[in-house]
Amino acid sequence: MAPTHLKVFAVEAHDRALIVTPQGDIETFRYQDIHVDTNSLLDFVKRNRPDALLVDFSSVDLIGSLMFASLIKLARHFEDANKVACFCSATEPMQQALHTMRITSKWSYFENRADAVEFLNEAMDQ
Repeated sequence: MAPTHLKVFAVEAHDRALIVTPQGDIETFRYQDIHVDTNSLLDFVKRNRPDALLVDFSSVDLIGSLMFASLIKLARHFEDANKVACFCSATEPMQQALHTMRITSKWSYFENRADAVEFLNEAMDQ
């Protein structure tokens, strides 16, 4: 079961993976909303220990540094626990930002959710 009280992120449980979809950025949400929801999501992950993370950018065109920092913090938590994280479904400007920030050199990126879920399923089965 995924947390349902978050405003900033839509969160779904998919088998043993957690799928997080940002719903906006600093233009949509206040700094405090992003901070509180990120901490709530990290607490949920620490308590429930999903095996993988997928960040799905399909609901946003582009995000800023605060949202990137929150998502990287979440991905690093999975990495530190020897679990897998990946990203998918970014617009072209978002893909450029991911590349510029070297996120795609650290974590896998997929054009669509189906390919990302398949990658996670294979990674969790190893």
